[in-house]
Parts: sequence; C-alpha cells; structure tokens
Amino acid sequence: RWLTGSFSLISHFTLFLHRDAVLLASQNVKDYPVLAPLPSYGKGRDAPAGRYASLIFGTNLTDVVITGNNGTMDGQGEWWWEKYKAKELTETRPYMIELMYSD
Repeated sequence: RWLTGSFSLISHFTLFLHRDAVLLASQNVKDYPVLAPLPSYGKGRDAPAGRYASLIFGTNLTDVVITGNNGTMDGQGEWWWEKYKAKELTETRPYMIELMYSD
C-alpha cells in the first residue's frame, strides 16, 4: 500500500501497479494543490473558486502508460463526497486521473 497525495507524471514514463499493490489517495486536503478552474468551465464545477489537483496529473505529456498486473488505485472518493455534501470544500473535488494537452 502506498499512500500519496496528488502527483504529476512526466513524459516517457510507465506507472505499473503490481498484483495486490494499492495506490491509496490521501485524505488530507493539503496534499492536493489548488489549481485554476478548467478553461472550458471558467469556474470550479462544485465551487466558484479553483479545483484541487487530481490524484494523478499531467500536462503536455508524450508516451505515458498507466498499466499493471491487477493492482488497485483507491481514490477514497467517499471522503471527498462527505466533505462536498457537508459543504466543507472551498474548491472543486479532484479527479482520480487528469491528463491534459497530451499525446
């Protein structure tokens, strides 16, 4: 099990999750940098401000592979939904994976 907050991928990179490996998303909001809203929205989806960075994030990438041998990515989404429903988030909830402007 690997506990992590948001992280960025780089070009020419393979993220491989081995059998029984678990990539576990942190439940600490401070582990997710705040980004500007997506240009197509002009504002956050859940809030008028920005958005939390996705767990796995990348822009302008080439030759990136996310694969594995039956490993698991656990974004712990229930935690984010509880915060959202309780109106405790000031930014839009993050996606699990977000790759933008990439080949």
